[in-house]
Amino acid sequence: MFGLIIGLSIIAGLFSFRMVPVSPTTSSMQDFSAERAFDHIEAISLYPHPIGSDEIEKVRSYIINEITSLGITAEIQETTVPDYFRLNNNEPVTIKNIFTVIRGTNPTGSIVLAGHYDTVPASPGANDDSSAIATLLETAHVLLSAPPLKNNVILLFTDAEEPGQYRYGARFFVANYESTNNIRLVLNFEALGRTGPSIIFETGNGNDWLIEGLAQGSPNPVAFSFMSDLYRWIAKGGTDFAAFEEASINGLNFAYSFERTGYHTALDNVESVDMRSLQHHGDYALNLTRYFGNLDLSQPDSNTKGDSVYHSLFGSIIVKYPASWVIPLALIVGALLCYLMVVALRRALINIRDIILGTAFFFTELVVVTILLTLAWWGIDEIHLAFGTVVEPAVKAHLLFVAFLFLTLGMMFAARTWLFKRSDSLSFTLGPMLVWWILAILTSLYLSGFGIILLWPLLFSLLPLGWGIYRKSGHNNSWIYLILISFSAVVSIVLVTVPIYLFFQAMGTASPGFSGSPAFPIIGLSIFFWMMLLGLLLPHFQLFGHWKQQRIVYGLLIMAAVFLILGCVFPGIDIESFGLTS
Repeated sequence: MFGLIIGLSIIAGLFSFRMVPVSPTTSSMQDFSAERAFDHIEAISLYPHPIGSDEIEKVRSYIINEITSLGITAEIQETTVPDYFRLNNNEPVTIKNIFTVIRGTNPTGSIVLAGHYDTVPASPGANDDSSAIATLLETAHVLLSAPPLKNNVILLFTDAEEPGQYRYGARFFVANYESTNNIRLVLNFEALGRTGPSIIFETGNGNDWLIEGLAQGSPNPVAFSFMSDLYRWIAKGGTDFAAFEEASINGLNFAYSFERTGYHTALDNVESVDMRSLQHHGDYALNLTRYFGNLDLSQPDSNTKGDSVYHSLFGSIIVKYPASWVIPLALIVGALLCYLMVVALRRALINIRDIILGTAFFFTELVVVTILLTLAWWGIDEIHLAFGTVVEPAVKAHLLFVAFLFLTLGMMFAARTWLFKRSDSLSFTLGPMLVWWILAILTSLYLSGFGIILLWPLLFSLLPLGWGIYRKSGHNNSWIYLILISFSAVVSIVLVTVPIYLFFQAMGTASPGFSGSPAFPIIGLSIFFWMMLLGLLLPHFQLFGHWKQQRIVYGLLIMAAVFLILGCVFPGIDIESFGLTS
């Protein structure tokens, strides 16, 4: 029964990444159709079109013609920028932003829908970022087929997004658009992979009203505040969204990023596009434009409300609360943990020495294993590159990742089998909880978006801990205890499965087109959160009595070996197919 509960909890956690169904060409003109939008991708993604190339002129003409065919006016912003890709003999390159305004009936502000139409030299850019261009054109088609909205909608097709961190086109638009002061929010669309749900991976400060709008205006919101905090910490300014944020214009930044191996390479072609991801882009663009398009954007609190901590559940629910609650919640959870420790000490169920040892052991285990397995994952990438291949992301990478998860589980289970023979398990249960709480306190001060995935699993883990302490036992094989650990496990697994899988998908495999580098060490965050989760769950397995624990360890290591072998047998992707030059 407990195994079934754990299995269903993992599925529920992964369900946060469920894909939306595709609306066909024959669907109502009141709905966004990925099949209709896909026609635009096919038209503009045959060849790479970086700044300074002949092909980008053809893409510009296509966009302008499509806008004109809708009965609205395409406006052009033109400037020159450095020849970043050296395709024009280092002479200045002319770039052109294209935008159009769909006028509202009684505008209280403007909403910008943005995407860039340039690519890197090696890539046709079917996903990055023709998917955004298709999203904007199809959204315009639908909006113009319905009664007008209250507010103005600006469709912005930026140029020169790809050159480094400069964001030439977006910054030029913000600096030179005559009504920048009337822009109230921006919805920016990107693609860092070839599939997966479209995730809100960045918001600006004072995002509460935006997350409220996301929850009310979008039927399938996928957004995690920890992802926004992490992105802003390590890669702020990585998209056109930065240009608006610098001008104090808030908004939402969307991207799908699963299976990113082909990012910025020739493999980012028409055949690689997953129309479910395109549909998700379009659902956001249309539904949120309709929602915000009829709000009174002139309200003084529309851009001054505080921040929210938020988390998607099951692909349709947004749980959120004010970020100002994070520190008080962390202190309350810490107070409850300290109270239970004091009670356990008074009842002689634990001792201070073992608590210190348990905390030090788990922290050391966490750091050492995370580093070792991250280096091992990098080693796998490097071995593949040495043989002229890259880890295939859809099957091979998953097989290898599962092998790493089983290996970690086997190592941690073996360590606890050894530890529990030398000390009461209750003392070593508290070690991981103290590490969780310390991490929760630190992130509440600097990265409050992590509050949901760190505080709530720890809080619910106090339930079986409290039961064990008040029953004067390190474990208790009763139905009440089973219910408590099941409830605790469900909350922990549903919440923590998200960062484990998301960090693996977003940065888990090498992307030769991204500075030619192997996978970022962000894969280590997947291992880190997997170990954090196991640190909470494994001590409670004592409920089931004295297993043949050595056999379990052997079984886990065998499973790790099986998946590792399967991953090694499954072929990689030939490096030549990426179309990169040395």
